[in-house]
Amino acid sequence: RHVKAVVSTQSTGNIMMFTALISLLVLLPLVSPRNILVVLLDDVDYQPKTLSLGLPNVTKHFRNNGVIYNNAFVTTPICCPSRASILTGSYQHNHRTFDNTVVNGCDGPNWDMNVAPNSMGKRLHDMGYKTGMFGKYSNNYNGKEVPPGWDEWMGLKGNSVYYNYTLNRNGKEEKHGDNYQNDYLPELILQAGIKFMTETKDPWFAYLSFPTAHEPFDAAPEHQNQFKDSTPKQGSADKTK
Repeated sequence: RHVKAVVSTQSTGNIMMFTALISLLVLLPLVSPRNILVVLLDDVDYQPKTLSLGLPNVTKHFRNNGVIYNNAFVTTPICCPSRASILTGSYQHNHRTFDNTVVNGCDGPNWDMNVAPNSMGKRLHDMGYKTGMFGKYSNNYNGKEVPPGWDEWMGLKGNSVYYNYTLNRNGKEEKHGDNYQNDYLPELILQAGIKFMTETKDPWFAYLSFPTAHEPFDAAPEHQNQFKDSTPKQGSADKTK
């Protein structure tokens, strides 16, 4: 009863992913509604080695047992336009988010007009789904309002970080510091998403949007030394032999 998708902001065909979900929505009236989980990662390398070494569970449960679009392309390979396309299924010239600035459509009046009311969350909410968004929404989300269509909301104010940030949790401001147990954002997103999915009556749509693996690259303590010998040493990239 579950549909799952893993997407990265700059390495996956976001229009293809949205098209697949919309195709599912067309069929939903003919079958029992399915719960839908979307996991959005930030700046993840698409190479198979990256997934198998760094994300073994993603490889096992999604890559090996799912569908991969080998001929899919990002419409605009920068963060905020990709997020707008992922949320709406629209090309850049339709959702009008041209880069990562407010003046060019990343949040602000344009976003409120063309992205927020046309998101997957709004469409599914209107179809009777309970919807939840947890994590990064857009690069310039101001943290002041809950966009339309979301029943449960935990939105990060601003761009990708792991510590020292502000959340909008269902309309209330929530400030966080630099304590791993209380503030590490990927863990908070995970736990909030699990709580939503286990406590919400079917059908539900969960949108988990992690800062991982975007800079500043603050790994959890148990993972900080996992790849300490995996990156090239300084200057090695300039050597031909």
